[in-house]
Amino acid sequence: MSKTLLEMTVELVSATISSRSIDAGKLADTLNEVFATLNQMNAGRYDAPPQATYAQPPSLGDNLEYFRQNPVESIQNDYIICLESGDRFRLLSNRHLKKYGLTPTAYKARWGFNKGQPLSCKSLTRRRKKTAIATGAGRQLAAWREDRKSIAETN
Repeated sequence: MSKTLLEMTVELVSATISSRSIDAGKLADTLNEVFATLNQMNAGRYDAPPQATYAQPPSLGDNLEYFRQNPVESIQNDYIICLESGDRFRLLSNRHLKKYGLTPTAYKARWGFNKGQPLSCKSLTRRRKKTAIATGAGRQLAAWREDRKSIAETN
C-alpha cells in the first residue's frame, strides 16, 4: 500500500521538526513547500535545486561587537551566541567555555550576566522550566531544605 502525498509530507516535516526547531509561523510554509515539491516530483516536473533549500544562519560579522556591548541580547529564542567565539548554540556548554579558559561563572561575570541566568536559548529554558514544574522539582527542593534545616537545628 503506497502512502499519499499528504502522509509523506507529514512524515518528512515531522522528521525535520524532531531534528531542529522551526518557528510556528514557518511551519505552514514548510508544509506547503514540501507538499508542492512532492507533487511536482510525482508529476515528473521537479528539477532539484543546486543547493539546500534551508539557508545557513548569516555570519555575525560586525554584529558580534553589538552583542558584546549588549550581552543580554545574545540570548535569542532558538540560540545563544557565545560572546567569545561568535558561534551559535542551543546551550553554551562547559566544554566550549573551557576552550577560552572560562567557567560558566567566569563567563557570566565577564559579560555582566546575573549569576542565575541560564546559558541556554530561551526555548530550551522554557522547556526545562515546564518540566521542572510538572515534576514538582521546586516542592522537592523546598522539602529537602526544610529537612536539612530541622537536622541542623537539632545538632
